[in-house]
Amino acid sequence: MTVHQEGIEGAASVACGVYPNPTQGDVYISTTNEPVVSVSLYTTDGRLLPIQMQGNSVPLSQYPTGVYYIQLTTPTNSSHHKIVKK
Repeated sequence: MTVHQEGIEGAASVACGVYPNPTQGDVYISTTNEPVVSVSLYTTDGRLLPIQMQGNSVPLSQYPTGVYYIQLTTPTNSSHHKIVKK
């Protein structure tokens, strides 16, 4: 997913990736241009779940199988990703 933000000085682009998807445990986060400053994990009904980043990975093994949404925030952008946990 690429997030574009138009500004006075032009367009900024940040590509964020979350993999593997589907997962059986951890998911890993990658970005091309900016560091991720916060990560939030949500259930399909919008509940915010507690998570603890471990480097570039987000451990999901403590949660049951299902669909989750992860929000990645960089200094200039935010993106949302659907995650399937098996």
